[in-house]
Amino acid sequence: MFKLSESARIARTQPTRSSMSRVIERSPLEAGRAAVVKHEWREGFDLLIEADKAGDLGPEDLQMLGEAAWWSGRLEECIAARQRAFSGFLESGRPAAAAMMALALVEDYQAKRAGSIAEGWFNRAEGLLESEPESVEHGHLAAARAQGALIRGDLEQGKLFADQTLELGMRFGDRDVQAFGLLLGGNVLVNQGDVDGGLKMLDEATIAAVGGELKPFTAGVVYCLAIATTAHMADYDRAGQWTEASMRWCERQSISGFPGICRVHRAEIMRLRGSWPEAEQEARRALTELQDFNVDFAAAGFYEVGEIRLRIGGARAAARVGASPPRRGPGAGSLLVPQKGSRRAGEPAPPCAPSSGHGGGRNRLG
Repeated sequence: MFKLSESARIARTQPTRSSMSRVIERSPLEAGRAAVVKHEWREGFDLLIEADKAGDLGPEDLQMLGEAAWWSGRLEECIAARQRAFSGFLESGRPAAAAMMALALVEDYQAKRAGSIAEGWFNRAEGLLESEPESVEHGHLAAARAQGALIRGDLEQGKLFADQTLELGMRFGDRDVQAFGLLLGGNVLVNQGDVDGGLKMLDEATIAAVGGELKPFTAGVVYCLAIATTAHMADYDRAGQWTEASMRWCERQSISGFPGICRVHRAEIMRLRGSWPEAEQEARRALTELQDFNVDFAAAGFYEVGEIRLRIGGARAAARVGASPPRRGPGAGSLLVPQKGSRRAGEPAPPCAPSSGHGGGRNRLG
């Protein structure tokens, strides 16, 4: 009888390279989850969309899809995913998780200038958490209330809710909530005239972002507010330092950048430091991200490009940008000062709008 050689026998019994690749190849869902964890937002978005067509996404995966869509500048897809995640969390008996989706949707609808819908989602979040034991989610709700109070110019209420944010963050050991409390507190102190105390709290929150202690969204908000606040105060040296730190953070975290308005803030600092070509590149990149994402912030981006072109090529070059007459639109530095009547009661501010609060001198992120 014909007998296989030893090498042929081994070859027959060993899996081929192609069969091994089929075995170890991950599904779109698994690959999408891994991509989002690595902050590969666009790849993660595409893979999770593919997995969604097969009906594989539960509420946590839909939440992840919403995050990937947000970082990719796809606001409509982000909203759709988060609304489905909200329903999924409710159906599975997880009201606190559903409330977090509702709070995220508040910000998304504010970006669309749909204030009534945003207010409806905020009320939904409040109602869901009303009968729940105090938790980290209540810290996020307190932060939203503090932001709304500061926008209305109510520093007393802003301080009250910012205190609550910081206290809940410390009690539950959640560094993101603690950072929001510090940001809110720092902004209230600045608006009350205690600039040194306010900047100390902002610096403390920003150091947490530099150290990689915060989630990407929280870190982006921290950098955004630190840069915007210090630029608004004409503390360009400090604003420039945080601008450079934010860029290093983006590179280290494999993040292309916090979408939109933060690029506008960075472009402003670059312009003020004389780096006009780099500033224009950053501002135009912001416009690409913002025009279908947040109309108010896009207006601030056009204004910044106009400022840069005015310095490079004079008034005619600035006019060719197509921007409105020079004035700050919502989402720019003007948002760092309380503006009474600009929002209804209980309506939180956008992510890079003013923050408010209170705090002492010890390190609260520990």
